[in-house]
Amino acid sequence: MSPFAFFVITFSTPYLNSRSYGHGHLAFVPD
Repeated sequence: MSPFAFFVITFSTPYLNSRSYGHGHLAFVPD
């Protein structure tokens, strides 16, 4: 896993959770 991918996953997961998107998957590009 590249450092960039790790950063994206680490950043996007709590962001999506806080927004309560509930997609059930990691979104690399916020909706």
